[in-house]
Amino acid sequence: MAGSWIFQGNPKHYDVVGAVRVLPRIKWRVRQYKRRIEAGDTAYIWETGGTGFVARAVVSGEPALGYDDDEDEDPFRREDPFRRSARDLGPALYAPLAITEVFDPPISRSVCLANLILRTLPNLAFPNATNYPVTPEQEATINAVLSERTK
Repeated sequence: MAGSWIFQGNPKHYDVVGAVRVLPRIKWRVRQYKRRIEAGDTAYIWETGGTGFVARAVVSGEPALGYDDDEDEDPFRREDPFRRSARDLGPALYAPLAITEVFDPPISRSVCLANLILRTLPNLAFPNATNYPVTPEQEATINAVLSERTK
């Protein structure tokens, strides 16, 4: 059974909104739930700082060891004077994500907090991680919010 996840990014380090609007695929770091995230899962991409959900993607392959050195993503990386080269840091686990839908406008953090179901999203309670599970009820509510926009 396919799972659903939040893949969270910080706009101080990466232009999440810009990347999902331009790139058909993104390589995303997997720090939590390493043994549970798998090909075919749904990934809801979240940008911190109030932006919220910016896109939906599918995990298009199994997470694998690699480097944060994809040249297509270079324009979206923010300058960080303390950032060492990806090769200096060594390999890390990354999941390939194929963007399937960009939310324009995003589903903002404030919209999520105002919703009885979405206010229980794990990244709102503990914002310091990268990957979070999404329950079927939360996913259904995200989809309901999106479908209300198209009416």
